[in-house]
Amino acid sequence: MDNEDAELERALAGIAGGNTTADEEDFKDEKPETAEEQPVETPAPVVEEQEKVSFTAPAPTGDLARVKDSVLADLRPIIGSVKLPADEKFDLTMRVYDVTKDGGMLEVAYEATKGINDDGKKADALLRVINEIDKTSK
Repeated sequence: MDNEDAELERALAGIAGGNTTADEEDFKDEKPETAEEQPVETPAPVVEEQEKVSFTAPAPTGDLARVKDSVLADLRPIIGSVKLPADEKFDLTMRVYDVTKDGGMLEVAYEATKGINDDGKKADALLRVINEIDKTSK
């Protein structure tokens, strides 16, 4: 039996019979690492997308409020007769409605939807008018 076989036999005998070898003696007093002692890998920080922050401009005061009122007074009478494609006229009318909340603008917007040829755009415009009417009814 060569030297390697003898070492293997001793090692196996030590495992089976409880005898320890010199190599095993070196590790006998060492404690096994616990979960607390093991190095912990820190996961990389998760970067979330920033929320979009909406900014609401403050209501105009003083001279700006008067300018706004004057602009709206000039705009309301011409909104129905402005020469634009129907979908653009609808968008313009709804922007004026959004600023004024004037129910008359919804009527003008509804009339503009009648000239929209694209069924998808027309349906979207009609639903927007209905939604705005529902909001004012609450």
